[in-house]
Parts: sequence; structure tokens; C-alpha cells
Amino acid sequence: LRVALRSWRQSCGVDVVPLLDDMLASSVGRAAGMAAAATTVASRRRAASVARAASVATTAARTARSGASGLSSGRLGAAHARRSFATDGAAGSASKAARAAKGQRGVTRKALRGLGYVAGGGTVAAVGWAQVDEGFGRSCKFWVRAFPIFLHYRAVQYYINWRGLPDDVAEPIWEELHDRYAPTAEKLTLELKGMYLKNAQLVSTRDEFLPPQYMAFCKRTQDQVESDFAPGEARRVIEAELGKPISEVFEWFEDEVYGAASIGEVHRARLLDGTDVVVKVQYPGIEQKFRSDMKTMMSFCELAMPQHVKPLKEIEKQFMTEFDYRGEAQNLREVAENIMPVFGDRVFIPLPHEELCTKTVMVMDMVKGVRLTDGVRAQYRAYAESQGRTLEDLEEEMKEKMRRGEIERKDVHDEARKGRAINAMVRTIDGVKNGGRLLYNWTAGWVAPQLEYKWSELPINLAEILDLLNKVHAHEIFVDGAFNGDPHPGNILLCPDGRIGLIDYGQVKRITLEQRLEYARCIVALARGTKQDVVDRYTDLGVRTRDMNPDILWRYASFWNDRDDDVVTGGRNIQTFMDWCEATDPVQFVPEDHVMAGRVSVMMRGMGNAFGLRMRTAPMWLPVAEQLLRDNMENPEDSIPHAMAQKRRAAAVALLEEKRKAAKDKAKAAASDASSTAGGAGLQVA
Repeated sequence: LRVALRSWRQSCGVDVVPLLDDMLASSVGRAAGMAAAATTVASRRRAASVARAASVATTAARTARSGASGLSSGRLGAAHARRSFATDGAAGSASKAARAAKGQRGVTRKALRGLGYVAGGGTVAAVGWAQVDEGFGRSCKFWVRAFPIFLHYRAVQYYINWRGLPDDVAEPIWEELHDRYAPTAEKLTLELKGMYLKNAQLVSTRDEFLPPQYMAFCKRTQDQVESDFAPGEARRVIEAELGKPISEVFEWFEDEVYGAASIGEVHRARLLDGTDVVVKVQYPGIEQKFRSDMKTMMSFCELAMPQHVKPLKEIEKQFMTEFDYRGEAQNLREVAENIMPVFGDRVFIPLPHEELCTKTVMVMDMVKGVRLTDGVRAQYRAYAESQGRTLEDLEEEMKEKMRRGEIERKDVHDEARKGRAINAMVRTIDGVKNGGRLLYNWTAGWVAPQLEYKWSELPINLAEILDLLNKVHAHEIFVDGAFNGDPHPGNILLCPDGRIGLIDYGQVKRITLEQRLEYARCIVALARGTKQDVVDRYTDLGVRTRDMNPDILWRYASFWNDRDDDVVTGGRNIQTFMDWCEATDPVQFVPEDHVMAGRVSVMMRGMGNAFGLRMRTAPMWLPVAEQLLRDNMENPEDSIPHAMAQKRRAAAVALLEEKRKAAKDKAKAAASDASSTAGGAGLQVA
């Protein structure tokens, strides 16, 4: 049994042998105690029987001495008989007690032996099965190493709530837990990868989702993931999938990884016709890992966080579409044909080469540029160096100021306008300077060395980029009905020509016209309606909670589809807010077809929060949503009857007030005229 448990320790990293020793020692101690107790009871019963027999014999002897000899003999015989009977009874009782104690000890030994056989056999079977079934082994690692962390956090949370500790006292307790477990979580995530790595990439878009200790490594997963392939293995997989050598397909192929993600990696290459492309290769067996991970996470959520189960089911269904690159190639072409004619001057979406796409290999045009996060960090690094500081120091200072509330998030529209104005000013100054250089080059430059024209690097207008991304995704959702459900920052690139490159369309969700109309009405209510309008339109989607609490429904609708400020969350962090909503009025049903659209809203706002920008998605999506309703012969104002009723009442009150004011002014004018007339008559009389 201990050998099996040591194998378990090597597999899962947890030593349970001491725990087993404690358990066995406790069991053996209990068995010994039971046997000793049985022996003591038998001894006491035997002693009592002998004492009773001696008492009977003494009484008989006294009676025999005081009676006649015949009678005495008779009584003596009776006493002897009774004594013999009593002695035999005592011996029988002692024998029965001994047999009972021995039987108890035998039962205990058998129970312990059976427990050992079951535990040993179960452990050996579990360890052996973990070696054979990788999914089972991954699940064991998660439960053994991650679940105790969750239990520790929950225990601390209950303790803090029970003691009613204030935030300034509770904060150091939480920080100690974060410092203790963040390295363990990072190690486990990078070891298992799969769905756990995908989740780390997802939560990395929202700084308030996790404490800084966890968020630091989650952000690194966006573009700093190690390859699962051995050297040269990706090349062999591509050749096996395409059925021909690399040299017959590509002019050159770069074995160095260009980018690695949760389910595959990307390599740069050039086709024989000179087209620069990237080749996306899926890791072997990754689909089975994801499916196993999703089952494990679903079981965990059902046990610990049931409010996440229903959205997770829809996310699982969308994730499973990522494992066939032929479907992703189809998604890529469909979205490109929808978006490029409308936003082609500001957005670039690459096209796939379907003839070179298989289930696990996809070839598409290369997007030349740098990731949005890398471009932003490069500019901040240059600014930090100009101030004699490091980028890390600057980032930490900004995060600390934001945590203390010293820096408020700025409105995305205001910042976009400011960014455009700054860029225009920079270009104007560059134009004036280059105009002087042009004049010099065309005069003195004929005989002297000419001056070089210089153009400043424009600051990245993050607010304008986010505004553009919201317009693109609103068009995908409401106009096309086919949208990317995974728009995290790692899939957004800054192109040299100033456009935004969009990649990775593995999770494209399609919704019908009726579903788009329902969602458009909900967006109109969130942007322009009252709380009751929002609740009515949200329940029209099919959302149901246990008690149908209007306040909770409004908060759910706002959080998933519009905003997550303190007005909605009540100042709680995201996890506490979700727990509170679930405890107050748990969700019973959420329509799967609208989950992914809400996920896009959450991720869009997450990018804004990461860059210090405050935004609401409902007002940004409102123009496209209203246009969809108008194109289908609907008046957007029909979606907000309560708001329109308030508007009509306000208009009626304003009209009544205006009439009263007009009547008052008229009466005042009439009185003034009467006074003037009376004055004129008096003057004539005078």
C-alpha cells in the first residue's frame, strides 16, 4: 500500500503516506481499545459470578451448622449443588465474554484488513489508471493540488465574515494567501495547459478578476507560452497532414515558433508563389485534454460555484469547435468577407488557403505587425526610459494608484477625441518642420548636404482602437449574425499601415435574425431604458431566476451586456458579486445563444479596464442595434415603453409649466398695459 501511495506522490506531487499512517494508527488504537474493553467486561462478569457463588456457599454452611445433622446434610448437599451451579455459571459467563472479545478482535482485524485491501487496491488502481488514462491523471492533479487551495480560501472567507473583520484587517490575510498559492497555481497551469491555460488567457483581460499575484502570470499566458512540440515535430506533423514534403509546399519554412497558444502553435513560411503565410499546427491529443479538463471544471463548478455552470456549458460548446481548423478557415473567410468591405480601410482580416487546411493544420495570409499589448508596452517602455525609470516600476506605480483610487478611469469617447487631436497636432508640427527641410533641400540643398525628412511615431490611440473594435463586433453581432467569441488582446495586431489586424476565429458564434432582434431590444433597453425596461427585455431573452427578483435581473443584465461599475456590483469584486447574486436569487436558465455575445461585451470592457478606460458597451452598440430594428420595421422606442412613458410625462409636465409661464407672462403684460393706459389718461386730464 505504501509503495502504491509513493507512486501516487510521484504522479500528483502530494505525500499521503503520513496521512495513511495516522489513519492506520488511529484504527489500530480503536481496535485495541475495543478488545481491552471486551476483556475487562468479561473479567468483571466472571468475578461477579464467583462472588455470588461464594456468598451462596457461606450461607449454606452457616445453615448446616445450626441445623440437625440429617437436615444439615441435606442442606449441605443443596448448598454444594448451588455452589457447583454458580461456579459453572460463572465459568460459562467468562467463557462467553472471552469468546465475544475474541470475536470482536477478529471482526476488527478483518475490518482493518478489508480497509487496507480496499484502500490499497483503490490507490493502486487509481495510480495505474492515471498512467493509462491521461485525462484521469489530469483530473487527479487538479483535484489534489487545486481543490485544497479553494477550500483554504473559502475557510478564510467564512472566518472573516464570522468575525466581521474590517477590510484593513482582512487585507493582509488575503495577501498572505495570494503570495502563498499564486506560484502553485502558475506551476499547475503551465504544467497542465489545455483548458486551464485558456482560462488564464481569458481572465487576463480583466485586471479586477484576480489579485495582482495571479494576474501577473495570467497576462504572460497571452503571448509567452512554451511549445508542446519537440524540435522538428511540427514539421513532421505538417508533412503527415498535407501528405507531401515541406519543400513541395513552401519556399521556406521557419522551424522556430512564431507564437504558441493553448491548442497549437504558429510558424512563419512562404508559399512557392511568394505569398507570406503563417502555418497553424494543432498539438497532438489536445482535443482529448480539453474535453477532460472541461468535465473536471464542470464538476468543480457544480460543487463549488454553481452560478458558473450554465455559461460554462455554452463556452464549452464553442471551445469544441476550435479543434477542426477547416471550420476555422471557413469562419475566417466568412468574417473577412463580411467585415472588409465595411471596415477595410481600418481593419485587416487575413484569408485562409483552404486547399492547404486540414483538421489540425491551417495556412493563412500573414498579418504583418506587432501584438497590441507589445506595441503598448514598447511605447510605455520608451516613456519610462525618458524618465530614467523601468517599465516595471512605472506599471507597478500606475496599478497602485488605480487600486488606491488616485487615478480614475477615463471615458473612452473623450480619450479617443483627445488622442485624435494629439496625433493631428504631432503631424502638423512634423509637417511644418519637414516643410522647412523641403525648402532648404530645394535651395541650399543643391550645394550643401540635404536634410532628412523625419516623422514622429504617433502615440497609440487606445481609446480609438477600442471604439473601432466595438464597432466591428457590433456589426458582426447585429448585421452579420456571425461574430468572434474570443476577442482577447493577444488576437489584435498593430499593422505598419495603421490598420488593426484581427486573427484567430476559431470560436465564431452564429445567431439567427430573431435572436439578433431580441438582443438588439435588450441593448436598446440597457442604453436608453429604465430598470424595468431592462428586466422586461432581459427576461424576453428567456433568462429565468428562482425568484425573478427585478433588482438581481437588472444587475445580471447590466453586468453581462453593458457595464460592471459600482452601481451594478455594489462595490464588490467580481467573484463576490457573482456569489452574492447567486445566494440572493440563483439563475435557473440562461439561453445559450446569448451567452457568447455577453462574453464579448465582458472582454471588450476588460480591455478598456486594462488600459485605464471606462466604457459601456450598450451605448457603443446602440446605433447598430437600433438600425437593425428599423431595417426590420420596428421602432426602437417600442423596446423601452417605461422610459418613453416617463419621457411623455416629463414632456407633459414641461408643456404645462410652459403654459403656466405663458399665462403668467400674459397676465403680467396685460397688467402693465392697463397701468400704462391709466397713466396716459391721467396725463391727458392733467
